[in-house]
Amino acid sequence: MMPENDIRITSSFLKEGKVVCFPTETVYGIGVIFDDENAYRELCQIKRRPPEKPFSVMFSGLEEAMKYLIADRKTEKTLRRFLPGEITFLVHSRPDLPFQATLGTGIVGVRIPADKAISELLRETGKPCLVTSANRSGEKPLVKYEEVEKEFADDVAFIAKGECVSCTPTTIVDLTDPSGIKLIREGSIPFADIEAYWRKLQ
Repeated sequence: MMPENDIRITSSFLKEGKVVCFPTETVYGIGVIFDDENAYRELCQIKRRPPEKPFSVMFSGLEEAMKYLIADRKTEKTLRRFLPGEITFLVHSRPDLPFQATLGTGIVGVRIPADKAISELLRETGKPCLVTSANRSGEKPLVKYEEVEKEFADDVAFIAKGECVSCTPTTIVDLTDPSGIKLIREGSIPFADIEAYWRKLQ
């Protein structure tokens, strides 16, 4: 949970196109507003992340996310069953999403946090955000404020205080393949539960 004042400060910097760090219910995140290309480039530099590797898009809620998605009935039902929560779904996107949200793939990583403070942050910001784990590319995700401050204090505009809950990165599941869903990374939500639900859908 983030302090209310930190939510306001984080939101103000996001709206200015700055890079910020904040706690989520999984691990600490680092992110920018989703439609600012300069902020995206800065995020890649700070993260030391290859520019061809896309970031997840964090939405305040499923209804906001659905405006940007191309989802068949099974996909939408699966999203509604497991979101919000500690999971990222890869879904076909509409063409009006900013390039940096999909890198031209037509696929977006949809992340809708269950944490109320993060939802409030996104609503106050007024737009989705590109968010990834707060760590240098290839290193372990950071879960404590002190760790993030030590690593990123000189690189980002603001680091919000708070605590992560599960301290485990999200499960990532690909829903874009018509032959069936695929596990990209297992997190706190078992892939078996998602796959079982998917198979029951007609």
